[in-house]
Amino acid sequence: MRAVDRRELEMGVRVREFELANPDLSPGSERAAADLTAYLQEADVVHADQQDSIRRERAATARKQEIRLILNAGHLVHIARAGVAASRELPELEHTFAFRRDRKPFANFRSRARSLVAAAETHRELLERHGLSSTVMEGLTPMLDDLDKAIGEGLDARRAHVGASARLAELAAAVVEMVRTMDGLNQYRFRNDVARLAEWNSVSRVIDVAPRKGGTKPADGMTPVEGTPPNDGTPPTAGEMGTAA
Repeated sequence: MRAVDRRELEMGVRVREFELANPDLSPGSERAAADLTAYLQEADVVHADQQDSIRRERAATARKQEIRLILNAGHLVHIARAGVAASRELPELEHTFAFRRDRKPFANFRSRARSLVAAAETHRELLERHGLSSTVMEGLTPMLDDLDKAIGEGLDARRAHVGASARLAELAAAVVEMVRTMDGLNQYRFRNDVARLAEWNSVSRVIDVAPRKGGTKPADGMTPVEGTPPNDGTPPTAGEMGTAA
């Protein structure tokens, strides 16, 4: 979650608690408090989804790295060496089985690995005369299928992460707008109650946040302080998000 969104949602939690302790029973105020609660409850759900997608994305990346390491260390180098040996008999295979361990993007690595498999199948009889193991070939296709699955899972998790982050930004902006609406009323309600007005001004202030790009203006009493850059996707520490009732 971006720092600016997290701080604004935390402010919303404080405001909701203040409103519960100092209710205004007019229909408009009750509706505003209910809408604020709904935003915060949805934010809790979306935040949980965001964290789940981050965990799934990291797990997929770890699995992709594991598979690439196994293939580079065994299956693919075995095929490449058999192909190089076979190229002495059929010279045009020299470049077909050229292979080196590198850290290309996983999609590129997958394409190169599958092209090696296809070439090995095409020239399998020749490669087997130069040491190609049928056991390696039989084990390679399931590994590549597993890699495809991990790549797909990583892409799905990334899309979910991006979508959740965007929704959290929308909810945080909605919370700020709602608090701006509530601020006008509370400035009037507590104009003769210095203590409660000071408490309201405190709970409705977003602290230590870089200004939101695109320009949603903070409400009175919520002037942000520059200094905390956005931090998209970093899991917050325990206690950073309030739990909606």
